[in-house]
Amino acid sequence: MFDELPPIANSKTGIYFDETIEMIRKAQTFSQIQILTDLIWSRLGLEQYFYYLPGQTHTAEEDTLIHNYPSDWLNRYVQKSYVDIDPVVILGSQFLRPIDWQNLPKREKKIITLFGEAVDFGVAPRGLTFKISGPGLRFALFTLTARFNANDWELFRRFEFPNVVYFANLLHQRVVDIKFVNLSLGRRPVLTPRERQCLAMVARGYRQTQIAQDQGITVKVVNKYLESVRHKFGTDSTTEAALLAIEQGIIIF
Repeated sequence: MFDELPPIANSKTGIYFDETIEMIRKAQTFSQIQILTDLIWSRLGLEQYFYYLPGQTHTAEEDTLIHNYPSDWLNRYVQKSYVDIDPVVILGSQFLRPIDWQNLPKREKKIITLFGEAVDFGVAPRGLTFKISGPGLRFALFTLTARFNANDWELFRRFEFPNVVYFANLLHQRVVDIKFVNLSLGRRPVLTPRERQCLAMVARGYRQTQIAQDQGITVKVVNKYLESVRHKFGTDSTTEAALLAIEQGIIIF
């Protein structure tokens, strides 16, 4: 599948990468997705990319990262807890519109230090970060960086950035498909009778204490069942899982 990579023609009217897009749709592993992203980045003259899909419990072990950032910079970023002050992450998570790094407020000393160190560790100075929504209402952040001059950067934003956004959305969809097999295969998650009953009661507005009383179990056990349900649906929210279960006919509201 990856022996012959398709040509990508750059022009002011856009990027023709239909074959590459088709290969993204067929990718079976994150490594294959990274190979294709590396290809497109090299053809576009871009520097780095960083795809971040938060895990269900928002822990580093469950997060999904696909990137080519310098490892030394990632270690430094974690060591200094820069995620707590990084305007790219904060604003990128809040807004759907792309965040151009050159328009970020950088008056505070700690922000100046953050961006200064990023460049020192090899991160390209120009960047765009945007939020992606996708299957199961899951959100991700995608960042690209470049070393273009001001004129080339403007041309990229006008003519080629929309294609990159399209590519990033397909990447996100494929990552979610791979990570949550039930979604990719179009299968309905298989719930145990107790999981189905607890979820149905959530859909009807019951609180966990009420579910525990009705089912003759503890609240802790109810939480365990609902956590399993969220995992099977690939969602962060029990309410979201209930909506999906209703749509798929797993529970009757």
